[in-house]
Amino acid sequence: MKKIYLFVPILLLSSCASRQQKAANFFRQNPNQLAEVCADLFPIRERVIPGALITKTDTTTLAGIILPCPPADGEKTVFISCPGTKKVTQVTTRTDTVIKENTARIAELSGRLFNTAHDYEKYKTRSKYLTLILMIAAAALGLYVLATKLLMR
Repeated sequence: MKKIYLFVPILLLSSCASRQQKAANFFRQNPNQLAEVCADLFPIRERVIPGALITKTDTTTLAGIILPCPPADGEKTVFISCPGTKKVTQVTTRTDTVIKENTARIAELSGRLFNTAHDYEKYKTRSKYLTLILMIAAAALGLYVLATKLLMR
């Protein structure tokens, strides 16, 4: 019998927790499960924006060399300079931009926006009623003042 008295309050207290609290406690104890659920519900979207092609050209001039020519009979050795060479190097690069969207954050902000818009409409309706009540009160006060002045005559 004592076990029943002990078990009933525990049962009543545990049943008072809402489903949201139970889920939060479960996910706090099992963060890997939470990560799987979040990954399934809120996948990260990637967008690739291709960058422009950038071509850099570098020209290097190498000086020509001077070569001796074989001498003819009884003449001096003649040196001939060869023309220089140009080496052209082209490097083309492109930097792409990858944008990763945090869809969980987008969903949270969308929910906040919806709640804010809903609250705005609620307060807007309340302000209309308040304005109407104040106008009726002002009209009643005006009629009361007018009636008291007419009766005092």
